[in-house]
Amino acid sequence: MIDPARSIREMEALASQRFGLVQQWPFWHLTTPTEDAMTLGTGANQVGTSLAQPMQELCVQSVLADDIPPEARDAAAYYTARCRASGTFKKWRSTWRLVLLYCAQYERCPLPMAEGTAIGIVVRMAQAGYGTSYIRGVRSTIAMAHKFKHLPDPTRGDRFLRVIEGIRRELGLASPNQKAALLAGALREIACHAQADKSTKGSQEWAVMTLQYHTVFRRSTITALDIEDVRDFGSYLEVYARKSKTDQYRTGRWVQVGEIRGDPLDPVAAVRDWLRRRGNGPGPLFRHLGERQEITDESLSDRTVTRIVKKYAGLIGLDADEYGSQSLRAGFITQLQIEGVSELDIAQQSGHYELKTVGVYTRLGSFRLNLSVAAADGRRIALGA
Repeated sequence: MIDPARSIREMEALASQRFGLVQQWPFWHLTTPTEDAMTLGTGANQVGTSLAQPMQELCVQSVLADDIPPEARDAAAYYTARCRASGTFKKWRSTWRLVLLYCAQYERCPLPMAEGTAIGIVVRMAQAGYGTSYIRGVRSTIAMAHKFKHLPDPTRGDRFLRVIEGIRRELGLASPNQKAALLAGALREIACHAQADKSTKGSQEWAVMTLQYHTVFRRSTITALDIEDVRDFGSYLEVYARKSKTDQYRTGRWVQVGEIRGDPLDPVAAVRDWLRRRGNGPGPLFRHLGERQEITDESLSDRTVTRIVKKYAGLIGLDADEYGSQSLRAGFITQLQIEGVSELDIAQQSGHYELKTVGVYTRLGSFRLNLSVAAADGRRIALGA
């Protein structure tokens, strides 16, 4: 599999070399389009849409019209910009950028896009080594861009659907880029390094890892926690997820994590140690630290959580590239599967509405190989225990 970011850089360089246009197109900055921004296509295919126009702005403009009272337009734009999660807009922005680069390279019009152009994009991506899930994301982005501009969707044509079905059959639907799971055994090794670091930074990093592991929260939920979202009941903590990827309307849910006395994976002890350093002031539970480890008012970023996991995975001799924040969620779910916990009980803790989603985070491949080895001597070998 290729690195999408590297591919984009290569396409930028190629477009720059062939057309000398990339430096003139500010679309990678996602700036507000200018009147003289370049538009590809001629005749009936040409529309007055700047290539710089980000997806969120296209979404807002698709709603605003003359029939909205002037005093309500700003509020309508504000709410429209929040009709999707910020992560969704970021993903659309990234994939739309790749679409524009393809159109620049082959001098094709992106809006409205011909069905043949859409076919060319997904075929090139399949040949370049992109996975089915990423290609599906590009298809969705093309469709949404046309929906926002009230244009016919080129990805619904019969020819395109036949090509995309062939790609799905050829490449398969499984994601080859899933992050490896951090099981309990590996986390206990990490605990030796994390708990040996008596600094403020070390305390917060271990609290982040243990809390995400036991709550099975996404990194965006962990970094969005405020101090009032954590309640200490002595033998356990209750942690409130106000919003998540699967709860866009802020229904919220409380998740309990119990104390594990004497175990380095005890999330209650880790969070308490961090709170002693952080203090009880309002605001984000986990904070950005300054150069001298001073605690700021800014919340920890999603990317910092990923860097923390990679850092400690590397410290115990694992390939950091194979691990990320998802490794903690996958590790908790896989560990419970190994211990024989039912998928229903796992889903209640992880917040998954469908049991099949639990399987997405289960990494039992190596464990099953060990079961075949264990069959020879009649005992069960539990990885990471």
